Amino acid sequence: MLLGTVAGGTIIYELVSWAATGDLSRRVHDPANLLAATAVMVGLGLPAAMALPRAVCPFAFLTAAAAAAASGLTVSGNQQAYAVPLVSLAGAGVVVGWASLRLGNRTRRPRTSA
Repeated sequence: MLLGTVAGGTIIYELVSWAATGDLSRRVHDPANLLAATAVMVGLGLPAAMALPRAVCPFAFLTAAAAAAASGLTVSGNQQAYAVPLVSLAGAGVVVGWASLRLGNRTRRPRTSA
């Protein structure tokens, strides 16, 4: 859980600071790279949500929050081409986070009574 929170917090800091300062186009290079990140988030996030739901959940939801905030900043700035790929990344984060919540509830807990 701590690992997912730290990684998600790092993504929030990076994406939002890049979008706020106008460095998103310099760091990401192309909006298609964000679409590739969306595919990776779904392609690797869903299996990871099955294996490690407690670590993936905060990472996915914090990534979704970061992408949504960065999308709002790009719309109000001069980087409108990155808005839709960032919204798709936010949607992928919500889907993976929701899946990890659903799968985390199905995980069997060990019995503590004798």
